[in-house]
Amino acid sequence: MAATAMLIVQVDIDPEREDEFNRWYDDEHVPEKQATKGFYSARRFKHFTVPHRYLAIYEVENGDLVTNPEYMTQAQSEWSTSIMQAWRDWDRNVWVELSAS
Repeated sequence: MAATAMLIVQVDIDPEREDEFNRWYDDEHVPEKQATKGFYSARRFKHFTVPHRYLAIYEVENGDLVTNPEYMTQAQSEWSTSIMQAWRDWDRNVWVELSAS
């Protein structure tokens, strides 16, 4: 099945924890998402002029996958909880593909 939705996350990070944030994303978070049924890809970007501003785009099977109560309340690792406490000004959105007419 093809991806029909995208989970998009934008986040600023405490500068003192930026290196750890990138290790967490690379070593724990992205592999965890890649192992989750219905997640097809994970891409990360850093804004070229705004310091500490990151963007993650996850292609997912459908919007329900990342908005259902089970997903939204799943347990987080200690490292995830710690890193997320260093997030500043973050935003999370789900975009659903429109059907071609």
